Formats: sequence, C-alpha cells, structure tokens
Amino acid sequence: MFAGYYQNRRVLVTGHTGFKGAWLSLWLAKLGAKVTGLALPAPTDPNLHAIVQPGTFAREIILDIRDAKALAAAVKEAQPEIIFHLAAQPLVRLSYTEPLSTLDTNVNGTAHLLEAVRLAAINCVTVCITSDKCYENREWLYGYRESEPMGGHDVYSMSKGAAELVTAAMTALAYLPVAMLIVIAARTVAAVARFEVVLPSAGKFECGIVDRISVRAPRRTTHDKLLAHGFSSLIN
Repeated sequence: MFAGYYQNRRVLVTGHTGFKGAWLSLWLAKLGAKVTGLALPAPTDPNLHAIVQPGTFAREIILDIRDAKALAAAVKEAQPEIIFHLAAQPLVRLSYTEPLSTLDTNVNGTAHLLEAVRLAAINCVTVCITSDKCYENREWLYGYRESEPMGGHDVYSMSKGAAELVTAAMTALAYLPVAMLIVIAARTVAAVARFEVVLPSAGKFECGIVDRISVRAPRRTTHDKLLAHGFSSLIN
C-alpha cells in the first residue's frame, strides 16, 4: 500500500492520544513510518491510545500546541518529513462553555504549528485536519461542496473554518512556499483534510443519545433537525 512511501519516513502526528490520532498513528506504524506523537494526555480513560501505544511510537511528546515556543522546539528536534495535524478541541458542546480556549487551540494552535515548520526550515509536508463543520451553515439537506464559504454558527465550527483560512493564508503569503497538495523537493507543502464525525468520540451528540437511553433518561434538544440527524447517524 502506498508503494512503500511511508517506509522509514519521520512522521509527526499531533493529537495522537485522541481517537483518530491513535488510529492514524497505528496505521502509519504498520506502513513502516517512524511515528512521533505530540499531544496532551489522552482525554478519556480507557482510551485507544493506551491500546495502540506499544510498538507504535518511536517517541511521544506531551505538549500543548498553544505553547508556541515549546511546539517550535519540538518540531525542530523531531525533524519530521510529514506532519498530520489532528490536535484540537474537538467538541461542539464544549465550545459553548469554553469559547476562547477552543479558538486558542484550533486557530492559534494551527498557526503555531505552521510557524514552527517555517522556523525549522525543514523539507516537510504538512496536512492540517479540520472538520466537515467548517462550512457556513445554510441548513441545506444536501452535502456541502469544497468551494462553499467557511463559517459556522457556533464557535467550534467557526474555529475550524478559521483554521483552514490560517493554513491557506500562511501558504499563500510564502510562509510555506508552493501550491497546496503538490510535493516539491526541498519545499514545504501545506494541505487541508476534513474529517467527519466519528461515533465513539466522547461528547458527541450521538453518544449523548446512547448514554441517555442506557439510563432511560430523556434527551432534550432545541433543534428537531439535530435530533433527526443524531438518530440517522446511529442507524447508519
């Protein structure tokens, strides 16, 4: 798979203690990559990271991406050839009670990482993972296209749209020279990928439904469409 591309490559995965980051790290290790994980401690117990940890990581760095100086030092020391940036505040509900922390992590954290790559002056492909929530919400029933404007009616969604704008701007302004998605020798490339909701993620609406059903407690919602979407996701 991938024609051996990841064999012996130095790959940095931020957010490796989260659900998606742990899976990605395991997959990369199976493909022969030398994986360095960089994140805060796992947010839940039990967690997938603890299961995949043995034999997956060449090194792990416990670090908050809001600490720009520490992040820059870690990136320079790791000298990655590829970075997958998944570290984030991933919960919509938490963004209502901790909006500034959400913005600081998702927007400034992304900027800190890209600046760290620039300062390290390394040949590195950087893939910033955002979310399908990054688009301006128009209450459409059909899927959004990649050309749709960034936006969001909540802080989480807006922060993911802003993270994409940060990535695009720092690339366009020659912080990270070259066009997105094209790997050119001795240059740094930045790209963006958007992840969908994963059911087991802690704090997700669908998990709340399961929790409430398990204790036979009512689940209240102010949006009927949200409720319908939640049950639809469970069925799918």
